[in-house]
Amino acid sequence: MSLTSVSEVECRARRHLSEQNIMATPTRVAVVATVMRTDGWFDAEELLNRVREEHTRLSRATVYRLLPRLCNSGLLHMSEFGDGRHRYRRADPGENPSAEIYIIDCGRIIEREAPFLTWYGRTLVGRAGLELESQRLQVHARCSHKRQGGSCELCPHEATALPHPHTSRVGAVRRSG
Repeated sequence: MSLTSVSEVECRARRHLSEQNIMATPTRVAVVATVMRTDGWFDAEELLNRVREEHTRLSRATVYRLLPRLCNSGLLHMSEFGDGRHRYRRADPGENPSAEIYIIDCGRIIEREAPFLTWYGRTLVGRAGLELESQRLQVHARCSHKRQGGSCELCPHEATALPHPHTSRVGAVRRSG
């Protein structure tokens, strides 16, 4: 990333914090700028570690307090996949609805476009006399390769998450416990 684009992202981060009436401290700007540059899913600890590479004084509390506010502002999308850990990804305005496929065996998260969700959600809430605010489709699946005795780590899952901490393979999410 060029210096121009780094400062451009930081300016956008400052602007976003200002629009949300959040004081734009250097560490908050660094957190928001990192979120704006991050593709795929991440958890709070992964974000904390990424930002601490350049801002060693960043507190864990800053990250954990800022994440819900970034979700409420529409910058982030948060999901929990049944393991008690919240994962986040940047929410892009105008993105098509997608299904989140959580692979239980390895913790990978795959997203697939699901354009039918808009129609289904509007139809469902419309029949109830309500207005659609948001929607998501989350599916939990098992790896067929692993079920056949293979290793899920070697599967060609097209994932959208961060690298697994025990491999260099992109797309796995660290599993807790």
